[in-house]
Amino acid sequence: MSRQLINEVDRQAYLEALGVQVYFPRQALAGAKASPEYDFPEVEDTRPAVEPVARPALHEAPVEVLRSAPVSKNPDRPVIDLGSAAKTRAKPAVELPVFRSAKKPAEAAGIAGEDAAEGAATLRFDLGYLALTDGMAVLYELPPAASAEDKARARELLGAILRACDLHPREDLGSAYGAMGEGFSWPMPNDLGLPNTEKAGAAALSGFLRRRYDSERFDELLVFGGVVEGLVAEIGEKLGYKQTLVASLSAMLSLASLKREVWADLQPMLARIAKTRSKKS
Repeated sequence: MSRQLINEVDRQAYLEALGVQVYFPRQALAGAKASPEYDFPEVEDTRPAVEPVARPALHEAPVEVLRSAPVSKNPDRPVIDLGSAAKTRAKPAVELPVFRSAKKPAEAAGIAGEDAAEGAATLRFDLGYLALTDGMAVLYELPPAASAEDKARARELLGAILRACDLHPREDLGSAYGAMGEGFSWPMPNDLGLPNTEKAGAAALSGFLRRRYDSERFDELLVFGGVVEGLVAEIGEKLGYKQTLVASLSAMLSLASLKREVWADLQPMLARIAKTRSKKS
């Protein structure tokens, strides 16, 4: 009975369909039967030639070393070393926003010019003012949308800071720091007939501080600022008293690590007060 051998290519395809791995030794094995001469048909490669695509070289973003160095608005504040451990991160390609603005006070408060000043008001603030002994006063800002409970917590924190600094209100408030002095808010009630604009809000704040200064003649103003920080700084420069700008009370309640920075910012002011007290005694 004659037998026709199948084509080697068909045989390999058959074995592959059965899951059998075809093995061809690269070298002759000792004692093995000689392999037949396989005649593989030439298969023309009809695939189109593909040009190699040049890939751009990948560059790693530069890495900068960030250290936990304290930053303060007061140039004469003592420097506190927060540790030598450094963290690294990729250097951003875009400029990060600055929350405690280094712009001009009017721009920081959102007053870009006459056109913006005459437009609809976006300036909103809720302030508290407290006269202290030793020729001092405190101005603190609270978020207008904060709950009564959050505002009470902020005033309690203010009372704790004043006690820690040995600063005392002129009026005896006892242990009840809930009211904590005089309040001033913007926008004012509409029945007063005042324009509700950025320019009017800045003028109202300037008038409030000027009246307090003319009445009490304080030498130092401690400001727990926020959106009004730039305006308050500009007003203080015009009136001529010393001022210390620190983080807001609500910010310290949200981020406890700010308390350490605020404490360092207060040291130059406390040193001036201590010097004044020693001269009087």
